[in-house]
Amino acid sequence: MFEHHAIPRTPKFINEYIALLNDMGVDYKVRHGTYTTKIEHPNGVVTFASTNYRPQVFMAYNMLKKDIMNSQKAQQIMLSYHDTKNYNNKPRMTNYNAEKVLNLDISGAYAAALRVNGLITDKTYEYLQSLKKTERLVSVGMLAKGYTEFSYENGKCVDVKAHREKTAQIFFYLIQEINYVMTDIQFFLGGDFIFYWVDGIFFKYTTPAKKIQEIESLLTASGYRYKYEDCRDFKYEVENEKHVVTMIKSEEFKRYEFRDNSSRDILQAIYEQSKKTNNKLFPSETKGIIKRTNGFCDADWKRGLDENAVWD
Repeated sequence: MFEHHAIPRTPKFINEYIALLNDMGVDYKVRHGTYTTKIEHPNGVVTFASTNYRPQVFMAYNMLKKDIMNSQKAQQIMLSYHDTKNYNNKPRMTNYNAEKVLNLDISGAYAAALRVNGLITDKTYEYLQSLKKTERLVSVGMLAKGYTEFSYENGKCVDVKAHREKTAQIFFYLIQEINYVMTDIQFFLGGDFIFYWVDGIFFKYTTPAKKIQEIESLLTASGYRYKYEDCRDFKYEVENEKHVVTMIKSEEFKRYEFRDNSSRDILQAIYEQSKKTNNKLFPSETKGIIKRTNGFCDADWKRGLDENAVWD
């Protein structure tokens, strides 16, 4: 059996190959994932890839996975639910324009969260940090990689299955951890807060120096490095629940578009209170709770809702 690599992943190439196998009437499987699409048939495996990453990216992923599988805490995390909310805006936000705003970014946020929570060794952390930012994100993102498998017999699709890596909840846990950090910074900023997106938070240029120093001290004490990005020509526009933000960030035009997320926290608080009165209504939340001994925001009510959950 052979495996052929480095074929560009395009609908045209994949459709033509599947049509050929169907015409031949052979049995085969198509595994369509985040980074590749693989077609396995009696004569071998053909891989279609969107991007060819350096070997170091896969080396970092293998180091990550090894550390995680050897961690007792990671085993607990993989049995629990973790929210994937990763942005928020100031409640009742209205149109806001500014010549300049302040932007604080956590450096290597997901790698830092892995280290802060004791899920990886210092050696793995340093190796991750040696990668380019885009490569580091891919290595960590592979923890949640998945694929859909289509099985064909005699040229006819007979089964479809979805697969997700068992380490996926680790990646979702990292998203949740960084969101806790952003939420704490939002609390410190108060009325000076504008919005945050993943690992970067935006706030007014006139924010008092004392507030900023408190935030910096909190980040440093918790093991997170940070940096500031220059942001100018800032424009925040609100239309109903649609929010559009544009700016020049480090001399590059940036645009963010999202729905109002501030009401979601209120719904979460109501949800948690309801759960306390009748836990049987929320079986998905009884798989296990991770006791947080460090980091940010220990409050249970910030666990969040799964927007993709199916309710009976």
